[in-house]
Amino acid sequence: KEKEKEKREVKKSLFGGSDDDQFSPINKKEENKSLVDDVNLFGTNNKKSSLFLDNDGDDDPFISKEKKISSSPQVVVKSETQKKSIFSDDEDDPFTSETKSTKQSKTEKKVEENINSAKVEVKAEVKEEVKPVVQAPVVQAPVKRDYTPDADALYSAMKGFGTDESGLVGIIGNRTRAELHEIDLAFRVKYGKLLTDKIKDEVGGNFQKVLVNVIQTPALTDSIYLYESMAGIGTNETVLNEIVATRDGEEMEKIKLTYVEKYRSGLQSMVKGDTTGKYETLLLALIDGERGKGETQVDHKKVEEDAQTLYQNSSEAAFIRVLGRASNAHVTAIAGLFVSKYGKSLQEVIKKNFSGHFEDLLVILVTPRADYFADKLYKAMKGLGTDDTTLIRVITTRYGVDLEDIKKAYTQKHHKSLYEAVKSETSGDYRKILLTLIGA
Repeated sequence: KEKEKEKREVKKSLFGGSDDDQFSPINKKEENKSLVDDVNLFGTNNKKSSLFLDNDGDDDPFISKEKKISSSPQVVVKSETQKKSIFSDDEDDPFTSETKSTKQSKTEKKVEENINSAKVEVKAEVKEEVKPVVQAPVVQAPVKRDYTPDADALYSAMKGFGTDESGLVGIIGNRTRAELHEIDLAFRVKYGKLLTDKIKDEVGGNFQKVLVNVIQTPALTDSIYLYESMAGIGTNETVLNEIVATRDGEEMEKIKLTYVEKYRSGLQSMVKGDTTGKYETLLLALIDGERGKGETQVDHKKVEEDAQTLYQNSSEAAFIRVLGRASNAHVTAIAGLFVSKYGKSLQEVIKKNFSGHFEDLLVILVTPRADYFADKLYKAMKGLGTDDTTLIRVITTRYGVDLEDIKKAYTQKHHKSLYEAVKSETSGDYRKILLTLIGA
């Protein structure tokens, strides 16, 4: 009875009212309904009532069966599930001390921490793995120049009656050999005719010869000179020796190909038909020899061996073997060492032991090229009159090759500039084009 009284006092304090009207047996159903209504304040229909009403139909929520409900794991799980279903995501949970906004704030904070942590890890990985990229230098293809304007200007200079010789000199005299070749090609494409043929139609004499020689490829100009030196009766050994002795292996290869293309016969065959003996042998050795092809530097050990060979053995065969296949740089080194080591020049040895065209060819081989051509030009203009054929041949064939070296050698040897010498010996348009090619 005391326990029942205590329970009623508790109920009275919880729900208010009196013992008679609130907890009388008659009104127990209304009491249970009131409890259910109170539970429904949390937003559910009879789901929360299982927390207070026993499963056996007992109306008193605080009877001993309540203990059984709370001690049952199955009921606890069910109660938690029901609790979650009762409160939606849009409402605060009254059974916890945290509101939804507080929980959401914590969740967002945790997510943000995780993201920042992931960023730091990624940055660390990138910092370790990514290596600086070394970008290769951009190589731009050279822009090819259009030579059509030069071709048009030359055509205009020769169009109609008369010729603008100054216009021809202004363009042809101020272009490199490579540029003149491109201008010639552009002229052919646009006007359907070789530039050299057009010039031959418009101008003549020495002026024409100079223009044609520098417009043609060096190999073609040399091929023509070689052919003319051996064509017809007799041979011009001076021209033959000059060209064969002063061209290197690569230049001679181009000459041989051009010669065959133009004259339908080999240069070697022509030489064999016009020369004989050791002289012929040396010419053929020079035409077919390596003479510097693929050589990047002088082999000084070989130079010493060759100098000693020529000093000890002054036979024709020895000189052909040593000098017939050597490059100009190698021969120049031999000549220099020969003087310093044996106290005399190779020219002296050659002139003492040999004669004729064979001697002349050997002397050209052992003479520095710039000195040889400087002397050749000096002789062409020395005394009365001028050897225009030699003057034209030397200047036009050395233009773009070693003409600058020849100018220096000329001044040193003859105490006068090549420019002034040519100016005093020539005149007219012929003088203009030569002086333009030589340069002041």
